[in-house]
Amino acid sequence: MQIRFHCPHCDLPMRLSKWESLEALQCPHCEKSIPTEVDAAAKTLVIDHCVICGGKELFRQKLFNRNLGVGIVVLGIIASFFVIPPVLPLVVVGLIDLILFLVLPYMLVCYRCDAEHRGFKVGETFKHFDHLRAARAKQQPTYPGAEENH
Repeated sequence: MQIRFHCPHCDLPMRLSKWESLEALQCPHCEKSIPTEVDAAAKTLVIDHCVICGGKELFRQKLFNRNLGVGIVVLGIIASFFVIPPVLPLVVVGLIDLILFLVLPYMLVCYRCDAEHRGFKVGETFKHFDHLRAARAKQQPTYPGAEENH
């Protein structure tokens, strides 16, 4: 279990991996108290809300470093200039992507505070990222007609 989030007061990135530290959480930089929503269900690694802000809207995404993914694609493109046939490295990159997609676990991310909940049980009730739900959760404006087509 690991939770990555930012302090709501000073935006300091933080990482926690012990439940005991969540119950009396204080930012080491600004030294302000950070309220959390810790309950007994969270200790069983089954959550239905964000333990940092208490938000009920979470989405799931693959637990993968995006910079590494972009690096693999760039290496595939560069290799395609030196290999005959040039499409071969791109096919290899596609296969690597497929294998990683099938193997890597999911993590839960809060729409409201962007806290990442890693190592929790992710059920099918959590859907993938939705731009409209993210805009609603952060109380941001959406484009005209967005609600109609959703």
